[in-house]
Amino acid sequence: MRSKIGIVAVLLSVLFTLFLVRGWDSLSLYTGTTYGTSCVPGNQGEVKMYGDTLVENEGSRAVRLSGISLEGNEGFRIIDAGLVPIIDQNLAGFGSWPEHSPENWTDKVEVEDAVIEPGEKLNLVLVLESKAQEVATSEHVRIHYKGSFGRTLHVDGVSGYVMTSIGCDEYFGWDDDEQ
Repeated sequence: MRSKIGIVAVLLSVLFTLFLVRGWDSLSLYTGTTYGTSCVPGNQGEVKMYGDTLVENEGSRAVRLSGISLEGNEGFRIIDAGLVPIIDQNLAGFGSWPEHSPENWTDKVEVEDAVIEPGEKLNLVLVLESKAQEVATSEHVRIHYKGSFGRTLHVDGVSGYVMTSIGCDEYFGWDDDEQ
């Protein structure tokens, strides 16, 4: 009888540990599967918009974001960031700021404390300033959110960012025949 109680206690302990580690809270943010680098020409001190990040809640519960960061950041400063609805299945794209801001920018939701409902798809728009003499780069955006028991989780975007005064073709080493 003791061995059965011991086995049950061990099994319950394992299940409880799995629950704590995995959360089993079905929180799941998705940012896409097509990896690449978004390059925009620009000089030191210029501010540009990078609106190429999809954020989708594929889980069954609402997700509360706690912030963003640029991973592998070399020379960018985040000026602003917001979540906007996707219009006609198109993300906002790229461009000078504020001239090319999304038409729905006035409806943006601040990233910190934003709540994304199950099935909801939003466009994360970053407004970045180059602090670099020649080339500012970042590997990707990291989106932080809260999971079970207050754990901080994150999901990484699939796009790297570049702003360069030498031009994107030269930065990537492309010539006219390779494009």
